[in-house]
Amino acid sequence: MRILLSLGLLFSVFASAQVVPTKTPLPKFEDVAKQAGLTVSHISSPEKRYIVESMSGGLGLIDCDNDGRLDIITVNGSTVDRYKQGGDPMITLYHQDDGFEFTDITKSAGLTRKGWGMGVAVADYDNDGLPDIYVTGYGGNALYHNLGNCKFEDVTDKAGVAAGGFSTGAAWADYDRDGRVDLFVSRYVHFDVNHLPDFGKNEKNCSFKGIPVQCGPWGMLGESDLLFHNRGDGTFEEVSKKAGVDDPDKYYGGSLKLKPGVTVAQANAELQPLLEQFAKETPKRYPDTFRVNLRSIVEIYARPLGPILYLLLGAVGSLLLIGCARSPSMSTWASRIFSAPARRCGAHWNRAARIP
Repeated sequence: MRILLSLGLLFSVFASAQVVPTKTPLPKFEDVAKQAGLTVSHISSPEKRYIVESMSGGLGLIDCDNDGRLDIITVNGSTVDRYKQGGDPMITLYHQDDGFEFTDITKSAGLTRKGWGMGVAVADYDNDGLPDIYVTGYGGNALYHNLGNCKFEDVTDKAGVAAGGFSTGAAWADYDRDGRVDLFVSRYVHFDVNHLPDFGKNEKNCSFKGIPVQCGPWGMLGESDLLFHNRGDGTFEEVSKKAGVDDPDKYYGGSLKLKPGVTVAQANAELQPLLEQFAKETPKRYPDTFRVNLRSIVEIYARPLGPILYLLLGAVGSLLLIGCARSPSMSTWASRIFSAPARRCGAHWNRAARIP
């Protein structure tokens, strides 16, 4: 009897081992843009003869009237010819209605500034409970203050954040912990639309294996980055040089890219314990910021006694906080999360020591 019982248990173990776990079905997606009303086409030239024409295409999510539904901002772009004639509306705002349908409310919302849109970042910069919009672009940026009910006022000039040059990415974060978000703007290369490079003429920088291509970015001068400190009265002060993040070497400003398979949620989840540890172990003297560029994926600037705690740009304007000090755990995290290795922080401390 004991033998039969043992055999029964043995067979049950074998049977359970043979059970194949049920695979979770992969999600399937359907393009419903047209049915949902997302119909405005991105503006760009098919030839892309110049580097400015191969950029742009940002997107942002915003609940512009606090109705609990996310609305969509798309960046429109332009072309050299259209820009010389005044440009195009820099963004399009789609309001999400009932039934997952969207309505283009750009004009009624007051988002009418024209130019050459590149990117977008959303934040409540004046702490009134309403999300505001900052748009980067070639030749000038735009700041729209949310008045409520998806109505916006163009306060770019009043706020002092028009910038100029070839702005690409932007991100909001409270770098000095004064309760007001500040604005970091990365800029790309120097490009003069009135003095266009000859397509394919320069063999080194305008051709690839004998094939004429657009010039750059190699061989082109980069542009400095900008940091706008929020004064709290609706205006900003440009403090990038004072803070040591103006990028005097003028690298090509861009954004960080997550490794394939790494999600924003995963990056955030792994980062939070590290940031909490830094908050406990280090003085409450935070750095001014760090800049992000394509040549050295993470360039970090900090005061000698402080940790780093700041921002990075995601592919659709998502904002993460990342921390860095002389810490193997942070270096390991950065190298695992991002598609290019992050530089070790220690290499930048000598440079950071020059900050007054």
